[in-house]
Amino acid sequence: AAPYQVEPFVIPIGPLQITGFGLAVLAAFAIAQVIVVRELARRGHAVHAHAAQDVVMAALVGTLVGGKVYFAVLNRDLSALLSRSGYVFWGGFMGSVLFCWLFIRYRKLVFARYADVAGIAIAGGYAVGRTGCWNVGDDYG
Repeated sequence: AAPYQVEPFVIPIGPLQITGFGLAVLAAFAIAQVIVVRELARRGHAVHAHAAQDVVMAALVGTLVGGKVYFAVLNRDLSALLSRSGYVFWGGFMGSVLFCWLFIRYRKLVFARYADVAGIAIAGGYAVGRTGCWNVGDDYG
């Protein structure tokens, strides 16, 4: 038996549940967007900051899709695609890069410019988003 039990942070709203994990992921992507916009402006590319929120949205969708697909493939279980659990970091990272690359190509922007500031945004977002795991009683120790 575990030496302690963690009660996950959950706000029920009708049939929906707002969890600490979901709030942390939301905060992570919000912080990542602020970092991307500010860093592009600092580097003299403020003209490219206009697309930052769309690129970050592509990253968010890619993260969710990639994390679930990777989890389902690893577990050889397609029903995992519809479960609440199973967001895998590496799948989310690969999905995010793929969706961002596709979106940036579609908008005819410079991928390297966004990728260069993405490293800083990923580190900032990951630091905040990871706290969501603790909020739902996961990844202790």
